[in-house]
Amino acid sequence: REALLTGFATHNYQARVNSIRPGLDGWLYAAVGLFGGEIESVKGASRLQLNGRDFRFHPDTGELEAATGNSQQGRVRDDWGRWFGCTNGTLIKHYPLGDHYLRRNPHLAPPPVEHNVLAGTGFSRLHPARKDPQLFKLSGSAGGVTSACGIGIYRDTLLGGEYSGDAFTCEPVNLLVHHTDLHRQPDAVAMTAHPPAAQREFLASTDRWFRPVQARTGPDGALWIVDMYRFIIEHPRWIPRETLEDLDVRAGASMGRIYRVFPNDRRPRPVPRLDQLRTKELAGALNTPNGTVRDLVMQMLLWRNDPEAVPGLST
Repeated sequence: REALLTGFATHNYQARVNSIRPGLDGWLYAAVGLFGGEIESVKGASRLQLNGRDFRFHPDTGELEAATGNSQQGRVRDDWGRWFGCTNGTLIKHYPLGDHYLRRNPHLAPPPVEHNVLAGTGFSRLHPARKDPQLFKLSGSAGGVTSACGIGIYRDTLLGGEYSGDAFTCEPVNLLVHHTDLHRQPDAVAMTAHPPAAQREFLASTDRWFRPVQARTGPDGALWIVDMYRFIIEHPRWIPRETLEDLDVRAGASMGRIYRVFPNDRRPRPVPRLDQLRTKELAGALNTPNGTVRDLVMQMLLWRNDPEAVPGLST
């Protein structure tokens, strides 16, 4: 192991920096969480006070920069390099303009760099399967967005082409996973959303212990959902003291599961053993509909830095 960055705020487990993801440019991007910290690059000897900003860093050079966006628990990219995030009260935000591009022209007054995709649409109203979810004084109202986290962009075709490039946001308080049908107008920079096909959620449960917290495209083509499976999902800080005395906030700490979502008439693909491929074969493995596998292949090609990959990449 090698330490790359230090200085992160660690006093609140659910509010730490999270969601480190590779960009198409070879940098790693991360969500700031709630508290961030003043981080330092071990290699580059540079410091960055996050102050509510997402960030990016280069693992080889140690370069460290602020990035567009303020993501609380979840930051993710689609196949085209478009970045999205979420906060507990916002299901999906789009960051159409990268901060590293805007810094090139300090005289430019840029348009908004964050776009709440569902603002003003009415599409963010949730439809829980259970009408009496466990709510505390500070949880918000049933059916309202109060714990959005773990956003994922589906980057495969196994679920069906209509889901490719769409967003899935977890909402553990409301016991569901919300689907956003993303769309881009030809003359627009920011992403928008199509109206939902039905007044119901992509995945919802009546089990009060069902706590989805992360959606990912699995390397097998299925949509993977991480379920913490806890009786209490709120941090104790947000539960009134008089209520907290009667609760076991650690109930379910030894539990948890991962669901794989795929159609009844299709099966997930075998997960490829990329580590067993020669460089030439590895370059050919980019020819897959699975975005997670393509990301892994790209990273391995960068690590190897082997000229044998060039013919396969240039055809």
